[in-house]
Amino acid sequence: TQSTWGRYFVLDAYTITYHESQEDAECGRQSGQFLLSEYESIDLVPESEHNQKFEFCISAPFRRSYYMAASSEAEMMVWVEALLRSARLTRSVDVDRLMKREFLNVTADSEGMFQCVAVKDETPQTIVLKPDAIVNYRVHVV
Repeated sequence: TQSTWGRYFVLDAYTITYHESQEDAECGRQSGQFLLSEYESIDLVPESEHNQKFEFCISAPFRRSYYMAASSEAEMMVWVEALLRSARLTRSVDVDRLMKREFLNVTADSEGMFQCVAVKDETPQTIVLKPDAIVNYRVHVV
């Protein structure tokens, strides 16, 4: 059976932990975790597949696939870049195209802070994601 849950994710170096709520994440109560080193690829998911915008998937053969959806394209870019820097994930063609788009710029400083600047309708949108940031995502476990 396939289920969909709302989760809060925390990326810490090579591990992603997920929690039932932000409060659980803040006090360290986990619902589960997985090591990025056990996963092989990252891909974008078409909105039509789960009726969810800004969705991406981390997968590997014989493992659960984790489907995560960000609240904006800029936030998705930050997470994809952070995941690519944390693990040796193979990028899909769609991820490559997304990461090379000119109006989105993802950078990381020496402390591991990721920043994405998206210029849309001449209004810049900046999102900064710390490596241990708590982010609200929807996850679909297959």
